[in-house]
Amino acid sequence: MAAPALVSAASTFEQRLDALPAPLRAKFRALEDHAEVLGERALSAFSRWQEAHAHAATARATFAALESSDKRGLDSIHARSKAEREGRTYQPPAGSALAAAATDLSRRVERLAQRLATRDATEQARAEALQLLTSLRDTIMTADAATWQPLVVDAPGPDRSPTNLPGELARVRQALAAVTQEATALARAPLPVSEAHARLDAWLDSMASQYDPPLASSFARLGARLPSPEELMPYRLVPLLACLPPWRDILHDRLATAYATLPASVPSADRPDAAAALATLRQQLEIAEERLVLLAARDGLDLARRPDADAGIVLRVVLAEAEGA
Repeated sequence: MAAPALVSAASTFEQRLDALPAPLRAKFRALEDHAEVLGERALSAFSRWQEAHAHAATARATFAALESSDKRGLDSIHARSKAEREGRTYQPPAGSALAAAATDLSRRVERLAQRLATRDATEQARAEALQLLTSLRDTIMTADAATWQPLVVDAPGPDRSPTNLPGELARVRQALAAVTQEATALARAPLPVSEAHARLDAWLDSMASQYDPPLASSFARLGARLPSPEELMPYRLVPLLACLPPWRDILHDRLATAYATLPASVPSADRPDAAAALATLRQQLEIAEERLVLLAARDGLDLARRPDADAGIVLRVVLAEAEGA
């Protein structure tokens, strides 16, 4: 009997990828290739930083040795003492080995800082690309391939493209940030005070309904056994107080006072429509964002995608000219 075929996560992913329309498959492969290129850039930048670090360490050691020797010279001792009295930094004589070593060290340290910034930037770009790629893989594994069709966006010729694609992209992302802020504010917005009071009353009523000691059976019948404290223990203080109007009034007053420090309220009935409108606007902005990234790539400009961009939109948006790719 033949051994059963092994189905790995990788083979399942490839099957799901193959089920997608050709433009989407091609775009995913292109994003994979781009992440690989960024990885190579990050590795190269790391190597250059290591080389600059070694050169800076050598220059620092050379300068330290020459400075130690210079400090023992009689002329240097007097010059250093005079610089200290005058409140200035000692400068080695022009043309001396120490001056040359100081210049070389400064240059090496500056280059090291530049290489470090480049190393960090390329590593950040690689990490963000991998984060987005992971989101894409997860989305492909869970999406219904039959419903995944390309979102074709218009692609004007290079001579008609926006003249400042980075600026356009920055404006779209600023709008996205504003939408995110609005959505967060909507989620955190309190209910109107009238709804809050109604909820408080409902909660108090539910508490009060729990206070139902056996009064008739215990106190209305002659000879009935009075309940013991243990029998009344389930009736806690809050259910008892919930029955008392003065305590209810105190809670309602405190609730109304708390609204003085809360942001603007949003009625429950208005929240679904407001959230849906923000979600629609966010989707439109993300489509516009991906379109600008694609136009830039077509024109030879590499504009990084946000690592937290909507993976479905990133994968589905294609330029009209690339629809049949």
